Amino acid sequence: MTRETLVVLDIDGTLLASAGEHHRIAEEVLARHGLDVLAKPWESYRNYTDSAVIDEVSEDASGLPVSAALLATLDEEYAEGLEKHLAETPIEEVPGARALLAALDATPGVRLAFATGSLRAMAEIKLGLLGVDVESAVLATGLEHGTREAIIGAAVAETARRARHDRFDVVSLGDGRWDETTAIMLGVGLVGVETGSHRFGPDAGLVVPDLRSVTPEQLVAQARPWRPAPSGLERIGTGAASEAALGFSRAVATPAGYVHVSGCSGLSREAGVPHGSVAQQLGRALDKAAGVLARAGLGLEDVVATRVYLVGDDFDEAGAAHGALLGGVRPACTMVRVAGLIDPDMRVELELTAYRAPA
Repeated sequence: MTRETLVVLDIDGTLLASAGEHHRIAEEVLARHGLDVLAKPWESYRNYTDSAVIDEVSEDASGLPVSAALLATLDEEYAEGLEKHLAETPIEEVPGARALLAALDATPGVRLAFATGSLRAMAEIKLGLLGVDVESAVLATGLEHGTREAIIGAAVAETARRARHDRFDVVSLGDGRWDETTAIMLGVGLVGVETGSHRFGPDAGLVVPDLRSVTPEQLVAQARPWRPAPSGLERIGTGAASEAALGFSRAVATPAGYVHVSGCSGLSREAGVPHGSVAQQLGRALDKAAGVLARAGLGLEDVVATRVYLVGDDFDEAGAAHGALLGGVRPACTMVRVAGLIDPDMRVELELTAYRAPA
């Protein structure tokens, strides 16, 4: 079978002149929730995706990543902020963006996918500005994934699912440092669109100031064979330093539909807030686990098994809390008494497994 070319496109700064407005909206929305994204430079964040940045700001402030509920709220509020801006001021396309999308769409053997660190609702609005049919487009975002490589991997995986094969040559178009490092890491072709301050190195096969001169034939020539992971596993991370130092993933999703979430603690790092009872810590731990599951597209309703590691004899309290939190789901559950956990303030640690049948 003839190989196809998959063109993976970033949005902000690549297709739309929207990067500055995106930052402004993020700053304003997060500030309303007591989160200061400007406490350190944008360039210093471990991963340059909305969910990873939000997680890091939350961890810096309270010691805890953002909850799934708050992330869903922020997804809505980012989109509302963009709509409010658009009601007063249009966002311009990067010159040549619409024409290039139309030309690619009309080129046999070429498929399109969009991969952005933006939260999803806002990304869908942006694609609509370019005339893209959001309902049918392949779109992977920073709502579901915390790293750029996971976002591009998800875009390729969804394209492969629709095409019923993964024999693609892939080229990525982006405007920033993270686009460059991700393409190098994944071994895909790279076209640098220098609309901002970043200047691309020699790994970019083509560097342009905008998209007016870019043709489908040039992109096909830059594409490189996609080499899927042999195992088909998806390793989900937040970019936290501990993940690299200890060599673990926050969760691992399998092709069979299972997602295994690493142990979550329920400690409070917020100043003046005590670590709390077993029930309170178990609730926080479950909230963390829910945030990780959300990145895999699953929810607490998909949990099939839990493992609770408990310091002390508070089985009745832990059991009652587990029932209150997951009684409607009723997963398989194992509770284990342990002599201690990694932090002396930890009274409980939670692991879980979730399942959703593959599409």
